Amino acid sequence: MSRTIQLLVIDPQNDFCDLPATYLAPDSTPSLPVRGAHADLQRVASF
Repeated sequence: MSRTIQLLVIDPQNDFCDLPATYLAPDSTPSLPVRGAHADLQRVASF
């Protein structure tokens, strides 16, 4: 019997990501950056 893993990510917000400057739109900064959030989202995306 095979198992399937499914992941549903709801509303990941750039306002809470500590985005590198190269990822930011001009004249934009995150409202409340959480250290490590950008790396966490990249790990989720590669999952």
